[in-house]
Amino acid sequence: MDEIDGLGQLTDYRRLCSDLTLQTKKEGFFKDYLASIVDQVSEEEFQEFSKQQTDYDRIRYCWTLPALHKTMKSFRPSYRGKSADDSAKRREQGNEAFKEKDYRKALVTLLEKTTLALALANRSAVLVHLKEYRLAVRDIQLSLQSNYPEKQRYKLYDRMGYCHQQLGEPAKARVAYTVALDCLAESDLELHALENWRQTVEKSRSKLASSSNPSNKPITTVNELPELLGGTHPTIPNASRNLSLKVDDNCGRYYVAADDIKPGQTLVCEKPYAACLLPGKFTSHCHHCFVRLIAPLACVTCRGVFYCSVECRDEAGSTYHQYE
Repeated sequence: MDEIDGLGQLTDYRRLCSDLTLQTKKEGFFKDYLASIVDQVSEEEFQEFSKQQTDYDRIRYCWTLPALHKTMKSFRPSYRGKSADDSAKRREQGNEAFKEKDYRKALVTLLEKTTLALALANRSAVLVHLKEYRLAVRDIQLSLQSNYPEKQRYKLYDRMGYCHQQLGEPAKARVAYTVALDCLAESDLELHALENWRQTVEKSRSKLASSSNPSNKPITTVNELPELLGGTHPTIPNASRNLSLKVDDNCGRYYVAADDIKPGQTLVCEKPYAACLLPGKFTSHCHHCFVRLIAPLACVTCRGVFYCSVECRDEAGSTYHQYE
């Protein structure tokens, strides 16, 4: 039997909180298991449970019940760890989709941890074709941070320069093109190919003086709460200034309009205390902020969830996702 550590957590907590337990679509999954355990608990055990003084003691006592462990034997963990073979296959599928100009499909398949640097580099090319230049720059930076091969880095910096150029950021583009030229010295290109690349990059850099046309919107990494009509009320949390709180003996407390309100305007808005993404949305929306994904970032340890940004991925990983 597993022990409970000093923090009151089960040492096999991750195993018990498997995908099967948390994400099943079966109606009443948890309640069915609870009912099964209750049916097996004797009257004496119920009486002993009632004598426990703290939640910690109650949990410890429940962990000693044979009925709990008998029922838990039917649990089947379904944790999806990283796989080098699957990673290589998905990257190849993504490359084929790119060649066929199926860029949306390429975005879905081009990302796995084991070949992360290569996958991110390939996906940045897809994002350039989709004119998602800021996302392309992000993937290029992540690829370089993931030890993309030094002999091929000139290609990424050239692509980064092009992205900044399209975003109307000539200063950043110039730096990227300059680094690309420096990286050519580390490449293994033959002399003729090397000279062609050098001329191409220098030509791109020379055109920067007349290039200042922003053509891509900034990345939105979080869901912003709707703006309240008239601003936030000074005394009613999360409510609009266009509301007024009234109290009487018949109705108790209630809101009335303090000013004109049109259909569709936001009167009350509050960030949820807790929320979770539906399993059916795991591959289409960010696991942390719930925005729809364009170029998802995978979790660093599992293959079950995706994020819209490094910020969402790191915040989720450092807080709750490690226990899911």
